[in-house]
Amino acid sequence: MCNGDYEGKGVMVNRQWVDSEAKVSDQTENVKKNSDRNAEVALKEHCESIVVNQTFD
Repeated sequence: MCNGDYEGKGVMVNRQWVDSEAKVSDQTENVKKNSDRNAEVALKEHCESIVVNQTFD
């Protein structure tokens, strides 16, 4: 997705990283309520944060 492997990094929920295994079931209902558009925006923000982190790394 964004410049390499996205798997295993968890998922962004309410602007907080949650472990993709431990908490995903707790957040399933909230995630289901989000539209694909919101998911795209969240992914875009995640990718931008990676770029920023790489820039100042």
